[in-house]
Amino acid sequence: MSPSAAARSPSSCPALAGAPGGVAVLDAAGYSAPGRPAPATGRRSEPSDAVSGWPSSAASVRMTASAASSRATSGTVSPSGGPSGCPVSAIAPLAAQPGSTPCSQPAASIRPARRSAAQSVSTAGRAARVPLATIVTASRVPSTWAYGIAVTAALGAQALPAGTALDLVRSLAPADLADVFRAPILLVDLAGARPDELTALVARRPPLVLVGVGPGADGPGGPDGLGGPDGVGGRTGGRGGPPVPPAADGLDVLLPEVLAPGGDPDEAADALVRAVGQHPEASVALAGLLRMSERLEPLDGLVAESLAYSALLAGADFARWLAARHARAHRPSARPLLTRRDGDRLVLTFNRPEARNAYDTATRDALVAALRAASADDTLAEVTLTAAGPAFGAGGDLTQFGTAPDLAQAHLVRTGASAGAEILRCPHRVVARIHGACVGAGIEIPAFADRVVAAPDVAIQLPELRLGLVPGAGGTVSVTRRIGRRRAAWMVLTGAFLDAATALRWGLVDAVEPVDAVEPAVG
Repeated sequence: MSPSAAARSPSSCPALAGAPGGVAVLDAAGYSAPGRPAPATGRRSEPSDAVSGWPSSAASVRMTASAASSRATSGTVSPSGGPSGCPVSAIAPLAAQPGSTPCSQPAASIRPARRSAAQSVSTAGRAARVPLATIVTASRVPSTWAYGIAVTAALGAQALPAGTALDLVRSLAPADLADVFRAPILLVDLAGARPDELTALVARRPPLVLVGVGPGADGPGGPDGLGGPDGVGGRTGGRGGPPVPPAADGLDVLLPEVLAPGGDPDEAADALVRAVGQHPEASVALAGLLRMSERLEPLDGLVAESLAYSALLAGADFARWLAARHARAHRPSARPLLTRRDGDRLVLTFNRPEARNAYDTATRDALVAALRAASADDTLAEVTLTAAGPAFGAGGDLTQFGTAPDLAQAHLVRTGASAGAEILRCPHRVVARIHGACVGAGIEIPAFADRVVAAPDVAIQLPELRLGLVPGAGGTVSVTRRIGRRRAAWMVLTGAFLDAATALRWGLVDAVEPVDAVEPAVG
């Protein structure tokens, strides 16, 4: 078998063949993290760990098959704190174990087994679900624990026990996590997860999207996104769903919150891994922004969102989207916003049906001016937002994306002329009546309203991630306040459409009823 063929076949690896349950025991020599050159040899010329004699790098992991086979069966954890089933004491420099047979497969060549093939082992006296392609550790080094480096694909595709996930994140410096994770996402198995482990994992605030994996049973939403107490020391993932530990609230996405009963957690996890892998910077920025925003006042949250948005506008991901898109000329509208007084009610109607009410700068300026005028009018009791044509709003006008010459100035403009901020400041009741496509700004702005009424045909989406961006019209504040940050993260990361029934169940809209069509005005 050729070296390349051996690299593709886990069964050809002596360590894999000898380890119980298919424990992956790998040599990560020559591993090259994205954007970094591979070392010229298996061992780099760098300072070694005084204790183990190993190079102080996550890219020189070696372990013997015999040690893995004998140690992994015990399911113990070494005093040094190695992860489940693979004690640190099992690992030593190759020279210290004559006759051992290392596995020399390239790190990125190993492909994990499916999660359904997981096995149960005893880990520190408790049951834990361990994937067949499990994480392998190396000896302790001054700056990192060099484990998991050889199974980066597995880390992106399998749910790890909470204790193992905690060991991994605790043992690596934030900057080193990029070397371990091909996609900056960590799937955590909620089955049997201990609250203290989940709490400690969340407290680390790693630059990763933390996803809790479990069966789906999404139910009524709310600020916490969960269905409420179940009276059994946890909370359900919805009506009749499995218990979700309260400590899991700190994760970025909980699959039990977003999957309907019978939904496939594997498919959902794979969708998240793909999205995060394709847009890593925006995904990590989104996770950090949402973690922060839930602790901020709404107006401060808008500032934080705008800062993240401007940063990502300068990123390579957005530049790639900009270069690949088919450029089109902007079509200005003579009257992008209609205003009509009806007693003590002011009706504001988006009026760009020819562009599916895409939100451009002229629409923004007209809406902000109208909301400010309404706030100053003491004779008003209510402001209603509607839209002409078949769509309430198709999101930001893509013809204007990437046209800001100064991103710092763009941030000041965005926060100084924010429709969401004006709705928050408005002393009158604000009602949004949405219909058809409500995409990007088309849901982010109406979600600020005191009451949102949706037509049965509504289709709601937050698509910004595929541009390498986060929501920029206030969605990380408005949508999050209605459905919780974890469901908001799911919407952004997957770009999934919500129908009227789901939006109502989650709390994104307050009622579903027919919405009268508004005739567009011309001239």
